[in-house]
This record gives sequence, C-alpha cells and structure tokens, in this order.
Amino acid sequence: MRLQRRFFLACLLSALVMMALSYAWHGLLLTDLKHIPSPRSLFMAFAAMAYLAIALLISVVYVIVRHHLQWRLNPLLIGALCGFCIYLIAFVFGISFKGSGTEHLLLDFSWQMLEQALGAGVVALVYHFAELHSEQWEEAS
Repeated sequence: MRLQRRFFLACLLSALVMMALSYAWHGLLLTDLKHIPSPRSLFMAFAAMAYLAIALLISVVYVIVRHHLQWRLNPLLIGALCGFCIYLIAFVFGISFKGSGTEHLLLDFSWQMLEQALGAGVVALVYHFAELHSEQWEEAS
C-alpha cells in the first residue's frame, strides 16, 4: 500500500512542479500563452493531463531503473532523458508555441530537458522521504 501512495504522490507533485515551471516559462517569461488560438482554460486542462502523463512516465521509468534494475542512475538524468524523448516527439509533430531558428530550438529543447529533470528530482525526493519515513517507522516498532 505504501508503494502505491508514494508512487501517486510522486506523480502528482512532479506534475504540479513541471506545470508550474511550464507556466512560468511560457506564460510569464516568454508570454507564449497569449498566442494560443484555443480557450486558455481548455489549453490548461489539456496541459494538466499532458503533465500528469509525463509525470507518470517519469515515475515509471524511475521505479524501473532505480528499484527493479538496481541502477544508480541520477534521477535528474532520468528526467532529462525523458524530456529529450518528449521534445523529439513534439519536434517531429511540429508542436511548438512560436519562434523558429536554431536558437529557439536549442533553448526550448534545453528548457524541456530541465523541466523534466526537475520533475524527476521531485519523484526521487518523494521516494527518498518515503524510505526515510518507513525506516523510522520500523525502528520505532
């Protein structure tokens, strides 16, 4: 039962962090969100679903790599690799806000990798604190 709770908590917190970072980047710094042709509430609902799916992917990869395969791969690298793959898919399908050119591509690509790396960092923190908590619980018994 503890595994399920920490898995879903990791997914939810990771999605919230990545969504907040995305909104800060695209909404506040670049002001890309005002150029969206669809209603903002609809876009935000779909973005929330997308970030939940991304967080789920990162969490599954983290659990497989760290707990099943026993590889000691840095969680930030796991997230960056997921961000790399996600951006490749978005690039191939032409999903982007605005701008063109190599500089825009590299900046957006780097941001995507950073965003997902921080999301994976949140997943790792949730698992770390859950493990600490379970060890303290076992010691108290």
